[in-house]
Amino acid sequence: MPCRDGTECVAQDYVCDGEKDCADGSDEDGCAQLCDAPEAFHCASSTMCVGANERCDGVPQCPDASDEMGCWSPTQDCALRCDAATRCVPKSWLCDGHADCLDHTDEQGCVPKKCSPSEFPCHSGQCVALALRCDGDPDCRDGSDEEGCAVPRPLLCRPGEVVCPHSGECVPEAWRCDGVADCRDSTDEQDCPLEEQQCGERQWGCSRGHECIPDAWRCDRERDCSDGSDEAGCQPTPCLSHEYPCGLGICLNASLVCSGHQDCADGSDEGGNCSLPCQRPCSQLCYPSPQGPRCWCAPGYQLAEDGMSCVDVDECTEQGKETCSQICLNAPGTYSCGCLSGYLLEPDGRICKLSGPEPMLLVAVQSEVLSYGLRSGREEVLLTTDKERTVFSLDFDLVERKIFWMDLATESISWRSLDSSKKGTLVKGVRSDCIAVDWLGRNLYWTDGVAGQVLATSLGTAWRGKPEYTVVLDGDLDQPHSLVLQPLAGMLYWSEVGNQPRLMEATMDGRRQRVLLAQGLGWPTALALDLPTSRLFWLDEKLGSVGSTHLDGTDVKVLQLRWVQSPFAAAVCEDQLYWSERKAWSVQQVDKATGKNRTVLLKRHGQPHGLQVMHPALRLAAPNPCTARGCSHLCLLSSRHAGQCRCPIGLTLAADETTCLPLHTSAFALLVSPAAVMQVYLKDMPRTAGGQGLPPHRALPLAKVVRLTAVDYMVKDKSLYFAEVGGDSIGMLRLKDSGRLSWKKVVAVEGMVVSLALDWLSGNLYWIEGQPTSIRVATAGGRWVLMLLSRGCRALPGWPSALAPPPCASSQQQAAAGLVLQWSVQPWTAVAAEWCGAEPTLLPASLLGVPAPGSTGQTRSVVRLAV
Repeated sequence: MPCRDGTECVAQDYVCDGEKDCADGSDEDGCAQLCDAPEAFHCASSTMCVGANERCDGVPQCPDASDEMGCWSPTQDCALRCDAATRCVPKSWLCDGHADCLDHTDEQGCVPKKCSPSEFPCHSGQCVALALRCDGDPDCRDGSDEEGCAVPRPLLCRPGEVVCPHSGECVPEAWRCDGVADCRDSTDEQDCPLEEQQCGERQWGCSRGHECIPDAWRCDRERDCSDGSDEAGCQPTPCLSHEYPCGLGICLNASLVCSGHQDCADGSDEGGNCSLPCQRPCSQLCYPSPQGPRCWCAPGYQLAEDGMSCVDVDECTEQGKETCSQICLNAPGTYSCGCLSGYLLEPDGRICKLSGPEPMLLVAVQSEVLSYGLRSGREEVLLTTDKERTVFSLDFDLVERKIFWMDLATESISWRSLDSSKKGTLVKGVRSDCIAVDWLGRNLYWTDGVAGQVLATSLGTAWRGKPEYTVVLDGDLDQPHSLVLQPLAGMLYWSEVGNQPRLMEATMDGRRQRVLLAQGLGWPTALALDLPTSRLFWLDEKLGSVGSTHLDGTDVKVLQLRWVQSPFAAAVCEDQLYWSERKAWSVQQVDKATGKNRTVLLKRHGQPHGLQVMHPALRLAAPNPCTARGCSHLCLLSSRHAGQCRCPIGLTLAADETTCLPLHTSAFALLVSPAAVMQVYLKDMPRTAGGQGLPPHRALPLAKVVRLTAVDYMVKDKSLYFAEVGGDSIGMLRLKDSGRLSWKKVVAVEGMVVSLALDWLSGNLYWIEGQPTSIRVATAGGRWVLMLLSRGCRALPGWPSALAPPPCASSQQQAAAGLVLQWSVQPWTAVAAEWCGAEPTLLPASLLGVPAPGSTGQTRSVVRLAV
């Protein structure tokens, strides 16, 4: 810098450093005024000051460079410092409509976010995908994405829709009188009837008779009935130990009692024995009162039973989750709240909020998967399938950035990359109401309600024409429906919606199966796991309720809510519960603890199904115990952070418990239920009874069969013959060595087949069918059919109901004795016939060794057809 007299120059670092370096001292002129300027920075080691605009500009002006110390630059996790630089706010929290700073600076100066070229800027400030513009559904909060559209108005509404009389658009009939105006003229919310309704067992009826609220809302100090009747006649809240009870339930700070001024409305805090001195041996404080001296305690303490001692109040136990949303730490006279990894504490010191990226809600609506920003409301289409298909259940994997979904039309579970156009299929020939991704063990689980099973396959599986999945749970499952996983603990939870609805748990390898809850359930169709609070939530379609319980089955809470009608899937994020409502064609949210503050997030012309909230903190990373296990095929997580090797169907686990081997040499038994057939392999059968579940087995894919009536198996060509209720034929499922399956119709039938049997020597097929009942036979392949016996032409002793080949010791013995059929009739009589073309003969049943069900040893008879 040149000195004023022009005789010399001094370095910039010497200017305003407190020492005169110019002969005329001009290098120190005006420095005092600079230090007096607003927001000027005083250098640490000198009297020098720098301007506010030079602070943290990357160039040190102070001799000690203190003007560049402690500088901060915005990051994704700390985009703003507020509250005197004591608090950092993530970028996803800025301008989200909720003040996260005490000084509210995170919600100041907000301008509409700039949308990308592939997005439409809503007038409300949102960004929605251009594909959603003018699609008939308002995706912007203000509906601006449907304004100015050139699409002609439909002349007729589709089935299930009603026309808005003034604005002319069509809306689903389910949206009529749902509390939200969907017509631009708001006519769908006009003239709504106030119907008298019967309140549920867990509800309280408001005085006007047309409103029902959950029992828990009664006397909670919040007005929930429109007439306020839910807060009438309620007992006042007890005063704390540092408060004095006035009349009408008012509590007064004890320091104001006997102050010479009436602070209670009824004057009950003055007079009486206020003049008596405090001489009681109180452990903390004593105050005068109209009733005489009283001991009292500071906030955070309460009086003991002796009326003089003070004991600590454990706010974490007594007030529960109302104190802290996640972690609560009690201390003498106080408490503090904490948050799990991936969360930050709000300024209120109580609520935890997700940090990092914005949490995204994934929703399957008909043939599309949408993402919805839970902070910004940004909406885009992630996935689109063929219009005739339905994306049912869905889940995601952040490790490989994939989304998985169940396609009912193709009976397959498919995936697609979130970052590219890559896609693939995991498994085919399955039907499921719910799928779930194990992001730690790298597997995908699903329920099969028809077969009563929970199954799993590897996330890295690629469909090659044969199934590569394993049965995790089966046996006594009664229509398993919804499923959630907790890989960090190796646990899975599922709901059953059969005759005895219940919530269940087991380890993720299918062991330690246990009933979590079996009371107070109707049809729990949607499950959601809240890891921060260790609670399991469910929505009940039959009872119209939201429930939750600790993961040990205790502390059950149920709220009956009128807007829970037909829930399909649910998810929990922070303090909110989200679910898809099929009947109302919407996605809704409520406060997870109270069920209040209901909000409709999405409404579209299509039923929503699968639903998930996507955020890294909701799926924490941890070491995968299966990595070091070395399993040849599948590895399923179990408790205590371990992994267990499992084999796909058709393979069995070798003695090393690591390698899977083919089951070609293993004998098997066929276990048949009305809707499923399982091959139970005898190679690894347990030696003792009493074990849970089945031994190694294979469930045959009979997804299209409603109810089986008869089956038999031909060992020679590995074929399963079967008939079902309402079927017009006997079918055959061939199990090929490659593991592939092929279907075929063998022979047409005229009535219901009640039993069938195979002659394994000739290949002929026998069966009982129709009314009147008859026994028929067909050649191998079903080309020729012959009626053998019928009630109309033979006097049979009863109605034939079961058919079976005789228990011959060998094929030679059977050939020598002639071909014999045996069948049971009512009441519990065995009938047999040797088919040689003549009439049957009555013989003792003991000759064939055919025991009758429930037999007590009485002599029975058979019929033999003589030559």
